Amino acid sequence: NTTVKLLLSRALRAPSAYELYYDSPANAGNSLLKSERTQSFEVNAEHYLTASMKVDGSLFDNNYRDLIVGVADAAGAVVLQNGLDARARGLGLSWTMKHRGGLQAHASYSHLFDSDAASNAWTSGAPKHLAKLNVGRPLPFGTSAGWELQYESARHTHTDDVLPSAVTTSLNLLRSNVLNGLDLKVTIFNLLNGRYSEPVSEN
Repeated sequence: NTTVKLLLSRALRAPSAYELYYDSPANAGNSLLKSERTQSFEVNAEHYLTASMKVDGSLFDNNYRDLIVGVADAAGAVVLQNGLDARARGLGLSWTMKHRGGLQAHASYSHLFDSDAASNAWTSGAPKHLAKLNVGRPLPFGTSAGWELQYESARHTHTDDVLPSAVTTSLNLLRSNVLNGLDLKVTIFNLLNGRYSEPVSEN
């Protein structure tokens, strides 16, 4: 049982009031900003190995036009402009299993391809390789538990620093319908207390 999909979408983001009109000694608004535009194309294939297990893969190509970026003027103030076109291409793979006893597992991997210099700089804060493994199962008294393992490859910051790869794991406990449809969820993030850093915005 195999399904193949072709997906095409277009979207835009209008500049915010902050981007249009906010002025300060260090920033200058730009009322002439245009909307950012995105066009995405994806090919997806899904195949059931058994009634309870499937694999799927996809290739995507996202194109961004008129991205709003900050450019320093002669006085040193940051002026926002529609100054960047970028492209993000990659692939995603996943495997999903649901056992009759309630055990569920999901593994996924995504890879971001290299592109032109401007696009690579714009996506530098995102990992080139991202892998996840999730396992969950029901427990007595209406509770369930889930465990997640995540790997992120090294990333570059806008200051040309390199953040090392990181592995993190989390644990979730869920109690459904505690009171009149109210669910209670407890999550322990970074269960093994691994050290990692996240890139910050250029602004």
